[in-house]
Amino acid sequence: MPNFIINSKISITLMMRVFMIFITAVGLINALPMLVPEIHIVSPGPGPWAVGSQQTISWWASGILGNPYVTVAVYKVGNDTPLIANNKPLNTGTSKFLISGPGWSLKSTYYTQICVISISPPFCTNGTTFRITKHRFSVFGPNIKDVEINSYLIESLF
Repeated sequence: MPNFIINSKISITLMMRVFMIFITAVGLINALPMLVPEIHIVSPGPGPWAVGSQQTISWWASGILGNPYVTVAVYKVGNDTPLIANNKPLNTGTSKFLISGPGWSLKSTYYTQICVISISPPFCTNGTTFRITKHRFSVFGPNIKDVEINSYLIESLF
């Protein structure tokens, strides 16, 4: 019987130590700063952008470990099917697109979206909304420089 009591005391002491190590480990994990995923879409701005023009979606990110692939997309407001969607490594920071083809309308508003789908839950950020215009003109200024002026800007002068 004395061996049983000694073994029980050792077992209880051992279990208490394992429990204390577990509690300490959990406390350390909870004390680590939580990474908050952030993606900031810098461009394109509100426009309007001309049909046929090439635009660049640019972004920077923080709080996302590694260099996961992201889906970079352009949507028409009110439609959940993207007009354009590309997969890029997060740290690429840019993706170009052409405003051309079916789906683009002068009367609609558009926005960009970047989603990291490899983290749980998936994380998405929307960019600024923008509009498009029909024409892009070149005008030669006093320094014989080629300056782009959207037809929207010309029309707004009159």
